[in-house]
Amino acid sequence: REFFGETNANMIFGLEEARITLQEEQAKFNSPEYANLTGAERLRLYDERKKEILGPYFQATIEREPPDIKYGTELMLTQPDLARMPESERTRALAELRVKHFGPVEAQRLEQQEKQALRADSEALAKMDQFLAAEKEYLRNNPAQGDAERQAAIEELRRKYLGQ
Repeated sequence: REFFGETNANMIFGLEEARITLQEEQAKFNSPEYANLTGAERLRLYDERKKEILGPYFQATIEREPPDIKYGTELMLTQPDLARMPESERTRALAELRVKHFGPVEAQRLEQQEKQALRADSEALAKMDQFLAAEKEYLRNNPAQGDAERQAAIEELRRKYLGQ
């Protein structure tokens, strides 16, 4: 600012400074100060602060902001409300939020990806449970084996159940 002067520095660095300030402000919305507010109220306050902070850059920032950033911000601000909802209602609210930010086609694709990821996680956990049960049974049935034999047998069980 000393080198460029206030006016030129604002033109050169203003948007970046505003973005950093906005990020810092966004983090405050997870503080206890905002804990008792509804998600809608947090969203409204955040939008007000965003307009104040970005000032003349607000409209350009909104137009260029990617949908995943908008979705993530709204998800973060409404997370406490979503956490209190029953599972079926939360699933519906998340689906509506995805449609709002990504459109129906992309929202459906995201939902399918999430289901695949959950299914893969579930399968991995089931395999791990099978391995742990087999390991426990092996150790119980073979208490007198030496360390090397025990480790080799457990390694073989790991390959059998986990495929690694």
